[in-house]
Amino acid sequence: MSDLWIGVFKVRHEGSVVLDATIGRRTWGYAYYLNAFVKNNEPALTRVMVVYGEDAQDYLTQMRTEPRIKVKRVDGNKLFYSVKVVDTYHAVVLTDDFFFIKPIYWKSGFEYWTVASYDKKVLAKLPLLVKKHSGQIKLMSLRKGTVDLFLPTALSGLTSKQLSAFIEASASGYYSVPRKTSVKKLAQTLRVPESTFREHLRKAEAKILSSIIEKPV
Repeated sequence: MSDLWIGVFKVRHEGSVVLDATIGRRTWGYAYYLNAFVKNNEPALTRVMVVYGEDAQDYLTQMRTEPRIKVKRVDGNKLFYSVKVVDTYHAVVLTDDFFFIKPIYWKSGFEYWTVASYDKKVLAKLPLLVKKHSGQIKLMSLRKGTVDLFLPTALSGLTSKQLSAFIEASASGYYSVPRKTSVKKLAQTLRVPESTFREHLRKAEAKILSSIIEKPV
């Protein structure tokens, strides 16, 4: 556990692979980086994106043909791709003094960054860096808090019944696009009332989302 300054920023930058495709579409999601590597003497990053909303599949269809990225795999509403560092806005703006502690949440042409630093002054300089690189930025919140930098916390706050509901739903294709099962069928599998299962699943989803992202809208 570490005590850090945590800032949430609303950011817009022109020419974004992720944001440009949201224009005119009812979709939202989050993304994060998986690794970094060098190919053909050029540094690159691997990223995964999870897409939600009525226009999720339309959004993914466009991303598959996006020339600035190399799509590795599409798994339901998840898109795995690589991108050159020179084409990544975050690599240009961020420094080694602060870092993302949650996936980047995006919606309606904006990204929401949850970043942290040991020094409050470092986060105060972030707007200057974004504006220097032709971006728009707004501070949504700034606080000091404890962050677990090493252990995954998305599932740690779930009760056993909530965890069971979420695992069963995920394994059965409830989150696939299109869905492969329903709440009613899942409740029958676990032999619990549908209303009870629905409550456990909704609470699990709410806890997981709040752990993954600080949703500002």
